Amino acid sequence: KQEFQMQANVLKCFDSIAVISDVVQQTLAQLFGITENVVKISNSVDSEKMALLCQEPVKLPSKKLFTTLGRLDYNKNQILLLKAAKEVKKMRDDFMIYLLGEGEDRQALEKYIQENGLENNAKILGFIENPYPYMKNSVATVLTSLSEGFSLVLVESVMLNTPIISTDVGVAKELIQKYDCGDIVPYDEKELATVLLKYLNQYDGFHDPFAIGDEYDIKTEVRKTVELI
Repeated sequence: KQEFQMQANVLKCFDSIAVISDVVQQTLAQLFGITENVVKISNSVDSEKMALLCQEPVKLPSKKLFTTLGRLDYNKNQILLLKAAKEVKKMRDDFMIYLLGEGEDRQALEKYIQENGLENNAKILGFIENPYPYMKNSVATVLTSLSEGFSLVLVESVMLNTPIISTDVGVAKELIQKYDCGDIVPYDEKELATVLLKYLNQYDGFHDPFAIGDEYDIKTEVRKTVELI
C-alpha cells in the first residue's frame, strides 16, 4: 500500500507520461486514475534492418515450424507450449517447435522433451543472434508468457507477416485486434494445442501480408518522441 501511494504521488508530478502500449495506458487509468497527458509511444523495430536479416540462410526443419523466443524461465512459461506439443503429436507428427533462448529452465525443458518423446518435434536452439529467418519461415510465432510489458517479439513477427499465437499479455491483443494477425490463447495446453492444429491445417507455406504499416517502426518512435519533447 505504501509503495502504491508513493507511485501515485510521483506520477502526478509529471507534465506528460509516455506509455508503450494500450495495456499500460489502461493500467494507468485503472490503478491511478490518470487519463490526461498520456502519450503512447510504442517500442519499435528497425524494419529496414530486419528485412535484410530475415533473408540470411539458416537450416530449417523439414517439418512445419513454430518458433518461440525468450529467456527460458518461469515467466516465459515455455513448458505450456511443450505440453501442447504433446497433445498435438497425438493427432499429427509433421511439426517442429524451435525454442530460441537460454535460461535456468533449459534443463527442465529438455528433460520434458525427452521424457515425453518430443525429440523430433521440439528443439532448444539456445540464444540466436538473428532469429528473423526462423520467424519468417514459421507457421506462427508462439508466446506463452505469464506477463509482458510489451513483447517486441510479437511486433517483429507481425512485421515479418508471420501470425502470432499468444497469451493475453503485453501488446498481443492490441496487435490481433488491429491487424487480425493471430489468436489469443488461455493457459491451457489442450486449447493451445487446438489452435496449433488449426494453424497447421491451414498453412500452405505462404502468409498473406498484414497491414501493419510503420506504426512500430523506429522512425515513428523517434518522431513521436521528438514531438513529445
